[in-house]
Parts: sequence; structure tokens; C-alpha cells
Amino acid sequence: MLARLDEAFEKEGIATYPRLTDPDLKSHDRVYILDAAKPIKGLAPMRELFRDETTLQEFIWKHHDWFPDLRRLGLHNFQQQAALGSGRRVDLLCKRRGSKQLVGIELKVREPDDRAVGQLQQYLDDLADHAQTNGYDSAHLIVITGQPDTSVRNRVEQYAARQGHEVTFLLYRVHMELSSHP
Repeated sequence: MLARLDEAFEKEGIATYPRLTDPDLKSHDRVYILDAAKPIKGLAPMRELFRDETTLQEFIWKHHDWFPDLRRLGLHNFQQQAALGSGRRVDLLCKRRGSKQLVGIELKVREPDDRAVGQLQQYLDDLADHAQTNGYDSAHLIVITGQPDTSVRNRVEQYAARQGHEVTFLLYRVHMELSSHP
């Protein structure tokens, strides 16, 4: 049935993401319905995303030095599930080398949703308060997501700008390649 629906959509110029016939599609997954002529930039196939946030967090925790965007910032002293002064926990908390900047990293395994906007705004405020209370000059929140959502990004960036906070959005992808053994 999904194959017939997928085919009917395609005939009408409608695309879904992921495809309705994607074998990795689960009943709880969000399916985007799109104009096939106007695809969303940056969408990743489900096979390029982690299945859960814990696995993503563990991977970044263990391999943060692999990522040029994080290395460039000179991040060190990583802590997992670090408690902020408000009692909220940020996925990863670290410091920026050569400065007195506190950096929080919040992870969204797939796409951030409308609830994430409020959560991220709270993290921005909490991180800034935590930085000030603990003798840091500034704070920076990095949001790492699997899928883009420009609406969420724009709202959080606008809030951060109004409050004088720094926020960066990054997309992650998982790639693995198998090749013949020589």
C-alpha cells in the first residue's frame, strides 16, 4: 500500500522524506511531504542518522577531537549531562581553550521541533547565567541536529541575538564505507 501511495505522490509532483518505501521508516518517524521541484536543502537519509540521542552523545563525547568544527573552537574538559545552575542538564559542557568561554552542546538526534525552541532558549539563558556565576566571560551554545529546520534555527538565533547570547547550529551525518580487503 505504501508503495502505491509513494508512486501516486510521485506522479503528482509530491515527494516524501523519507520515501514511504524506505525500509528504515518506523511508525514514530516524521515524514515530510514536499513539492518535488523544491527539495529541502540538507535533509539526510535515515541511514545517515543515529537512532537515539544517547548513541549520538556517546559518539561525540568519545570522538569530539575528530570534528574540525569542534577542534577549531579549541574545546576541552568535556562533561556529559552537566547540570547547570537551574538544575537543567546540557548534553555536553566544555570550555574553550585560550578564553574564558563556557560552551554547551545540545544534541537533537533528528530534527528539532517547536518544543525545542523553548528548550534551547532556556539553555541559552541558563548557560549564560552558569558562565557568569562561575567566573566565565561568556557562553556559547552549539546545537547539533540530524535534520535542518530553518524555522527553529531562525527563532533561536533571533532570541540569542536579542539576549546577547552566542549560538551555532551544526548538522551531523554518519558515514561508513566498506571496501574489499586488499
